[in-house]
Amino acid sequence: MANSPDLSVLVMGETGSGKSSVVNLLVGKNVAEVSSGASVCTPKTIKHEATIAIEVEGQETQMRVHIWEVGGFNQPEAKPGKTPTTALDMELGPILQVNGSVDVVLFCMQGPKLKITTTRIFEYVNGVLGGHVPIVPVITKLEWEKENMENWWDRNGERLESMGLNGTGHACITGLQDTKYEAKSAESRASLVSILKGQYSPGRKSTSLEYILKKLVHENPREYNKKTLVKRFKLDPAVAKRLL
Repeated sequence: MANSPDLSVLVMGETGSGKSSVVNLLVGKNVAEVSSGASVCTPKTIKHEATIAIEVEGQETQMRVHIWEVGGFNQPEAKPGKTPTTALDMELGPILQVNGSVDVVLFCMQGPKLKITTTRIFEYVNGVLGGHVPIVPVITKLEWEKENMENWWDRNGERLESMGLNGTGHACITGLQDTKYEAKSAESRASLVSILKGQYSPGRKSTSLEYILKKLVHENPREYNKKTLVKRFKLDPAVAKRLL
């Protein structure tokens, strides 16, 4: 545990879930490439920085946020005669290399396209990081929702929870920032900032990612060895050895 005035956020989710759009909303400008089709726009973990004005105890404060757009969970091509499977891996090496911490995970999922793969990935992320930091489902691509985007959760929230997709709170958003969706874009950013503000307080203790992974290895020694750590979390062998 370490005291830090900054907030560290992991933005995670499968390919096409809207991670880059969430990053752009938080930063306030387009810094992450957004996919317009099936191409993979987050092949590697990338760090972004944001400074967000919030009010704390009646005083305006500039909240500095380290945003890690986490690569992984890409859909590989199916081999002839075999069903395609999603690789349950995520690139955490860049975060460990700078002794990074984690305060909250924004787990992105497409509202119109929820599927069993989403549940598998969420369960995996929860198994690795859950219990240490809050994991918040962020429902994306809701620009076509009439009136309030939160209506989507009213209709589907119970179904998500029955699928095991229940985290700490939630946000219903659109990542589109063109003029047509200006009001919904502003509403989306406000929802995301509200989540981060809920995790922010001066003098709080952040949880280092290395601590989380060391505890994971200690509690699951048969599942995690150096080879597994390198593969699952895209680590340098020397970094993986440090976790054992």
